[in-house]
Amino acid sequence: MPDGVGSVRWSPNGKLIAFTSRTQDERYTKDDEASMSPRKIETFFTRLNGEDFVFDRPQHIYIVPSDGTAAPRNITPGTHEHSGPSWLADSSGVVTSGALHETWDDDLANDLHLVKLDGEITTLTDQRGVYYAPSVSPDGARVAFIGSDDPLTSPQNDHVGVLEIRTKKREWVSRALDRTFSPTSGAIAPIWRDDKTLIAYAEDRGTAHVVQVDATGKSAPKWLTSGRKIVKAFNAVAGGAGATIAYVASEVNQLTELFVLTKSGERRLSDLSASLVAASTPQTWEHFTVPCGSKYVGGPNEIDVWMMKPRDFDSEKKYPMLLNVHGGPHTQYGETYF
Repeated sequence: MPDGVGSVRWSPNGKLIAFTSRTQDERYTKDDEASMSPRKIETFFTRLNGEDFVFDRPQHIYIVPSDGTAAPRNITPGTHEHSGPSWLADSSGVVTSGALHETWDDDLANDLHLVKLDGEITTLTDQRGVYYAPSVSPDGARVAFIGSDDPLTSPQNDHVGVLEIRTKKREWVSRALDRTFSPTSGAIAPIWRDDKTLIAYAEDRGTAHVVQVDATGKSAPKWLTSGRKIVKAFNAVAGGAGATIAYVASEVNQLTELFVLTKSGERRLSDLSASLVAASTPQTWEHFTVPCGSKYVGGPNEIDVWMMKPRDFDSEKKYPMLLNVHGGPHTQYGETYF
C-alpha cells in the first residue's frame, strides 16, 4: 500500500481486518513526476489539505485476512472516496461514509453505506445531509454516527445520530446538549458502551470533553470529564457504566498526556510534560468573556477570550499586545498547549 493505511478495524470474528488506503492511478507507477502522464481534471473535488491531489487516488476500503494468507482486497473500487469502516456484528461487511450520489461533485452531502464483502453497496441515508464516522451497535441492528441534516451551513453543531439498518430510520440523540460533537481535534466515531449507551466527545467554550450519550435520545448527554483542557482522542471498551475509558488530553501549560477514567475516577498515566515544565515553566493564560452583540435569533450574547500576559507581568507597566486572529477553518484552539 504505497500511500499507507488508516482506520484499521478488526472484524468481530477476528478473521479479517478492514482499513482505508488510497488507490493510485496508473500514472503514479512512474518513478519520477517528469515521466508521468498529464492529469485530466474534470471535477471540482481534486485536492485536500495535507493530501495534495486525491481525485486520481481516491480513498477506498480494503480487507485482508488477519493471518496474512492473502493480499488486501479493495471492496469499494471506483472514483468515489470512502472512510470510517465499522464492521457489522456478523463480520459480513462494513458500514462506511462517502459521497456516492450522482451530484456528489456539486454539493456537500455525504452518506452512510453498507458494504458487503463482495462489494455490494446499500446506501443507508438520503443524499441530503452530512453523515459520517459510523459505529455499528453490538447487536448489529443500528449505526451511531456524527453529522447534520444541512450540508450548506457552516459552522454549525454536528450531533450524534442513531440509524436502524433494517428500516433506515434515523434520529438525533444528542441535541439536548447544544454543542458540537465534532471538535477541533477531529470527529471520532461514537463508541457503544452497551446497547443503550454511547461514548462521544464535544466542545464547550474552549474545552473538549468526553460525553455519555443515551442511544435512545430520551435523556440529555452527560459530561464525563471536566476542567480546563481539551480531550483530543478517546477509546472505551464495552461493559456498561463501569467500563474503562482511555483518553489523551492537553492543557495550556501541559503537553498531551494519557488518562483513564474508571468508576473510581480519573487517573493520569503519563507525564511527558515533566522535562518541559522543569526547563521552561510554561505559562497559563487568563480566560474572560466580552459582549458580542449577536444579531441573529438564538445567538450568543458573549464570546470567550484568552489572554496570556508576559512573564513577570507588572500591572504598572505598558506592554505591546499580540492578537492572534485565525482566518481559516471555523474552529477554536482553546485550552490546549499551542
